[in-house]
Amino acid sequence: MEKAFGDLPNLERLIVNKNYLKEFPKITKFKSLKHFAADHNLLLVPTFLSKIAGMQLNSLSIKHNPLVDKYGKLYVR
Repeated sequence: MEKAFGDLPNLERLIVNKNYLKEFPKITKFKSLKHFAADHNLLLVPTFLSKIAGMQLNSLSIKHNPLVDKYGKLYVR
């Protein structure tokens, strides 16, 4: 994903909703990222969370993914 966007160190909001994503690469190059949304995708396992570990996000939205159905809304919250 980082290659697709190139070098965007000031990117603050990344929305990849409705892209049928099952997984995504590390997005830690986006040093200014504060808001990340990946709603309505195909995320099933929580391993993708390790790819955003250490980031200072203000909001993360992963609603309407199989992960939410599998673990429940309280787990995801």
